[in-house]
Amino acid sequence: MKQASRKNKPKNTIGHQFSRILREGCMIVTTAVALFLLVALFTFHQNDPSWSQTSSNAVIANAGGWVGAWFSDFILYIFGYFAYLFPFMLVYSAWFLLRSNPEEAGFNAKLFWLRFSAFILVLVSGCALISLYLPNLHADLPYESGGIIGIVVASHLENIFNPTGASIILLAIFSTSVTVFTGVSWLFLIDKLGLVFLIAVKSSWQAIAASGRKIAKLYQVRKAKKLEKLAAKPTQIQP
Repeated sequence: MKQASRKNKPKNTIGHQFSRILREGCMIVTTAVALFLLVALFTFHQNDPSWSQTSSNAVIANAGGWVGAWFSDFILYIFGYFAYLFPFMLVYSAWFLLRSNPEEAGFNAKLFWLRFSAFILVLVSGCALISLYLPNLHADLPYESGGIIGIVVASHLENIFNPTGASIILLAIFSTSVTVFTGVSWLFLIDKLGLVFLIAVKSSWQAIAASGRKIAKLYQVRKAKKLEKLAAKPTQIQP
């Protein structure tokens, strides 16, 4: 039995190391892909040949070449302005996968798929909110500000709940999805922001009070000098 347990330990160790190396490699590749997408998105040009339009331009302005022009056009067409957050969310997902180990007892597959579903809901609700609040801000995009997803979701919710109701529902879905996806509590964030605000107000008040004391001290010094000059002047006696 001891020999069998000794034989199993190297296998488990090798499997654990291989899993860790595989997850680290996935993190590196995902980061590289996200960086490429970010560069392609920021250098998007409407005249480049891409997924939604054809062009006869021989020179491609996108920093990612024709691949970057194609993917940036496709992502912006689907997600609109929210596509600029997509690379960061992709890196965060890879980082979460790096921290999770399916071979360990602490790994929760349900939590993993729950966060993946929240990731999708963040994208959908975010695109719909942009379509509702920034419908005309799409001059530099191949389609609308919220992409085709935002247009479809926002239009359906507007027909059912009107713009006000659709906004409330989308904000609730977006806030809840962000909490589930990132694990950050809005109450904790509000508490920290309030603490930072109070510290800033206290620091500002202390700075204003210190400046007031300096001004008062300077005024007293100048007043004392004037009194000294008046006292030093000889009094003239008129006949």
